[in-house]
Amino acid sequence: MDGNNKTQIKHMRNVADEWYEKVRVGHLTRFDAWAVFNSTNMKTLEYPLLALTLTESDCTNIMAPVLSGRAT
Repeated sequence: MDGNNKTQIKHMRNVADEWYEKVRVGHLTRFDAWAVFNSTNMKTLEYPLLALTLTESDCTNIMAPVLSGRAT
């Protein structure tokens, strides 16, 4: 443990990207997509937060596909 969060940040971003791709090809309303995200994937993203020291830009990068509606 060297305080390097890069691997975990990459994993969390992949979770968000994967969720986006699944929702993009599906036929869900925005409300349904957001409900699914909050009940499943958000828990995956929230759990490691207590052990990480993330900057605002790290958090924005992780959540970008979810909040913008497209993967970058």
